[in-house]
Amino acid sequence: MNNRNLAILAMVAVITVALAVSLSKRAGKPSAAAVEGDLIQGLDPAAIGTIVLGAGDEVTTLRRAGRGFVVAEKDNYPARLSAINDLLSNCLKVRTTGLFASNPDHFADLEVTEDKARTVVKFLKAEPNEPILTGLIIGKNLEKGDGSYVRLLAADAQASNDVYIATDIPWISTDAGQYLDKEITSFDRKDIAAVTVTDANAASYTLQRADPNSDAIVLSSTPEGKKLKASDAESTFNAMTSLRFDDVAKNDGGFTFDRVYTCRLKNQTVYNLKLAKKGDKTYASCTATYTGEVPTDARTESDEQMKEKEAKLLARDNAGKFTQQHQGWVYEIPSYKASYLTRSLNELLEDLPKPGEPNEPAADVINDADLASPAEAAATAETAEPDEEPAQTPEPNQPVPADANAVAAAAADPNAAKP
Repeated sequence: MNNRNLAILAMVAVITVALAVSLSKRAGKPSAAAVEGDLIQGLDPAAIGTIVLGAGDEVTTLRRAGRGFVVAEKDNYPARLSAINDLLSNCLKVRTTGLFASNPDHFADLEVTEDKARTVVKFLKAEPNEPILTGLIIGKNLEKGDGSYVRLLAADAQASNDVYIATDIPWISTDAGQYLDKEITSFDRKDIAAVTVTDANAASYTLQRADPNSDAIVLSSTPEGKKLKASDAESTFNAMTSLRFDDVAKNDGGFTFDRVYTCRLKNQTVYNLKLAKKGDKTYASCTATYTGEVPTDARTESDEQMKEKEAKLLARDNAGKFTQQHQGWVYEIPSYKASYLTRSLNELLEDLPKPGEPNEPAADVINDADLASPAEAAATAETAEPDEEPAQTPEPNQPVPADANAVAAAAADPNAAKP
């Protein structure tokens, strides 16, 4: 065999080895298959007993309680149903564009393990051992292009090995606070009749309407020489129209409630907030009482009378539900709202303007001339038209001009003194 043939054989061998190495490397890498559709399919919300969000030490657990859910990490406080619905909707919106891998060896690199994932959501059955219904793990973003790696969680272990590529993944919160029903009260300002604020020394004041149909807010008793700061009075009067909390916990008895904010509505419902301070935070416990008459006569009368009875019964029922819902809970109130609820009387008042002292100039009034420069003021003075003819001062040793009326009177009376 000549040298030329040997060279050709050597070149073929090198190409063969290179191709084999390339194929072996590609065989070890997953590739996207043409699988497109909803990641989670066939989820029955009624079958969900528990929802677990996150992993490790940062877990939020939402447990079924009757027709709703509670947040386990917040002493089983009721969850906001709209937030649960949004969570379900967002999880069901995750759509895949391709199957990327089905080998657990690639999970860590794609960050679709529970300890590395960006988001973990598990839907568990309402059974003692809580087997998994379904769920998802959102991993890292694609190196090129839009999308992320997502892994399906399912009761079938083989299905849980599938990693997909998904685009336009909705934001899914795993923070427990996002699922709390944080609203305490919400009603219209026009429904408030009066509010009373009582401080730690049992001193109190009342803000009320000037009359039942007036929008003006007045102090029930204003100290002499003082007046109400309108804007501060408004924020204190309106404090419960929209009251929400930052955090919640069971009342463990470790709070000293020494302040009270009382809001009286026109329908005779009275809301009481007992307030406590701990460091720089303010906490509240809440109750409501209906203080009006309760209709007992069931006879049908006029439509107007029936509506009045229904309104009274509804107010009584709502007060009872409010107290039951908030009984045993302590709420952390936002600092800005706490300042309204605990505002002292001194903070609401300011001194009346004092009248000017004798011989003192009247209160300054700013006009355009005061704002002009000295040069502009001089020019204005030179060009200004006088309001009236200035009085003429007689020259020395010149006779004083006769008064026309005096001359006429003298002519009529011969005995009058000559001027």
